[in-house]
Parts: sequence; C-alpha cells; structure tokens
Amino acid sequence: MRSGASLPLPSRKYRIKTFLLSSARRVGEAGDLKDSSENRILIVDGGGTKTSAFLVRLGPADHVDVVASIRAGPANPVSVGWEVAEQNLRQAFEGLLGRSSPGTSSTLKVNYAVLAIAGTGREEVRSRMGAWFANLAIAERFCLLPDVALLVAGIGDQGVGIALVAGTGSIAWGINSTGQVARTGGWGFFLDDVGGGYWLGRQALQAVVRAADGRGQESSLTPSILKHFGLRQVEELVPLSSRLASKPILVAQLAPIVLQCSSQGDPVALNIVDRASNHLVEMVRCTARKLGWEAGGFPLALGGGLLEHSEELRQKVLKGLEAKNCPPATAALVDPVTAAARLVGHALAKEDWPHWKNVYWKGHPKI
Repeated sequence: MRSGASLPLPSRKYRIKTFLLSSARRVGEAGDLKDSSENRILIVDGGGTKTSAFLVRLGPADHVDVVASIRAGPANPVSVGWEVAEQNLRQAFEGLLGRSSPGTSSTLKVNYAVLAIAGTGREEVRSRMGAWFANLAIAERFCLLPDVALLVAGIGDQGVGIALVAGTGSIAWGINSTGQVARTGGWGFFLDDVGGGYWLGRQALQAVVRAADGRGQESSLTPSILKHFGLRQVEELVPLSSRLASKPILVAQLAPIVLQCSSQGDPVALNIVDRASNHLVEMVRCTARKLGWEAGGFPLALGGGLLEHSEELRQKVLKGLEAKNCPPATAALVDPVTAAARLVGHALAKEDWPHWKNVYWKGHPKI
C-alpha cells in the first residue's frame, strides 16, 4: 500500500434491517426463515462496553442477508462478571430468537452461531462460556472465540494476520500459519489501553485542566468539552470527576471531540491524536515481531469505533507502520458480520483452518 493511499473497505453484500430491543418481537415477521433451507446464523460481537447480535441468512455466492440486529449490555465476563455477561447475552438471544424465558422453546433456532466474546482468549473463560451456550441449545453448531480474533478471519482466505482494535480500549492480536498467537495490549483502561477512546478522553480532560492552570496551551478542547457536559467553567469538572472515574464510557465518549478538534487543526488535539497513533503503531509492531513479521508483509484488520469512524487516525497508523519499516501487505476495515460469515463459510465447506484449533471453542448442544 502506498503512503497516503485510501484504506480499502471490504465490499458488503448484505442488507441490514435494524430492530430496536423494544420492537425485537418484530423479528417474528421473518417467519420465512423457519422453513428456509438457507443457513441461519447467529452472530454475536460481545465486548466490554456493549453487545451487538445479528440474525443472518447465508445464501448462495456468499451472499449475506442480515435479517435483524439488536444491542445489549457488555458481555465480557472478565470485566463485568459472569452473571451480568450471561444476562446480557441471554437478553440479546431472546430479542432475536423470540425466546420468552429461560427453559422455554425458541420460536426460531439457528444452524450455526459465531460468538465473538471479549475475554475468551483465556482457555478457562472460553470453556465455561462454551458449555453455558451449548446448554441453551440454540444452535446446531457453533464456535466461540475472542472478539478481536474474529477480525482476522475476515481479511483473507488463509486465516493469518493481525487485528488492531481501537474502541473504548485498545488491543492488537495476531496469528501466523503455524498457529502461533500473539497479543499486545488489552489490559483495560486502568492499566493501559493506550490509544483507545478512554485514553483519548482522559488526555483531553488533562489538557483542559492544565490549560486552565496556565500549565498548558489553550485549545478548542475546552469549550467543546464544557459544552458536551453542559458546563460553564472548567472548575465544574471537579464534582463530575468521581462519576467519570466510575464510568469509563463517559470519558471514552469524549474521543470524537478530540478527533474533530484535531481534524480542524487544533494543535493540542493534534498532539493527542499523534500520540494515540504512535501507541497503536507500537502495538501492531510488537505483535508482528512476536509472529515473525518484523519487516511487515502481514494482512492487517482494523476495527473498533475509533478506527471505523476516523480516517485521520487510520491513515496515521498506516503511515506510522510504513515509517517504522513494518508496512502491512493489505489493510482493511473488517466488520464482524463479514468476518463471521467467512468463518462459517469455511466450516460449511469443511475447510476449517487447522492452525486455529486452539483459537476457538467448537461445540454442539448435545455435548
């Protein structure tokens, strides 16, 4: 990829019909799925902030039709606990499949499910989550894997590469042809998560209070952030700080403000975004070194809200990798539906990637 080239986006062959949780029963209108011979797939993208679930049909020529989608709370059992994670996942399943209560029969089951759940990179977490889902008897076959790993499945036919995710937090994850897996980051907002949304938001807040003291440069971040919170003075951030400390998502929601100010040329915001991209570049490089790709040449999948919505940040990351002599062979934004459909396609064609045997947990309700 030449320097400054536009990031190629994967072609999308599906149509999305979105249903809110309150109207999820309308999924019952998709009754034609019950008797359809097409493959019905449940796709779940469960992170530490939210869970997105999709009910799709996999038709001929890799055509994917998203019949319905739904959102629920976070599903990472490591960060929110098992009770909360299972409750949010069950809520998503009930909304999409019409299951009224635990233990009752579903009005609609699926042929295959792909569960991309944060935290399942740990074997003990993956095994427990897999056994729990199998007991629900929703899918004839399913696989369970870390959410970041799913993105690698969407960038090529070989199942190798590195995924970089920058959303509320940040992580890089990769796998090579021998099945060696490496990760960098993903430690959580308190310990690390540099370059993620929370990190950007906190850097912006620090810039605002330092400017108020005269220790830092004035910037457009101050009026923008005060307006966001409905405040008049910087001092009013102090009583708000305890709430911000207990709810990281509120801090991460400042990231779009930082990116907007940066795109408008604000030097303070530009500096924050530059440092964020440098952190993300180092995460990819560190992962690449562990997998034998010191000189680049690997497929790179990008995901997470920051990278999805900020062309500026994407280009800074790609240019940074080139400047460090570690350019990817290809780079693309990958959405979970595209990646999951590809993973299912391989499974249905009995072309499972053998080097992924330790990445995902495969199961059947009758195990």
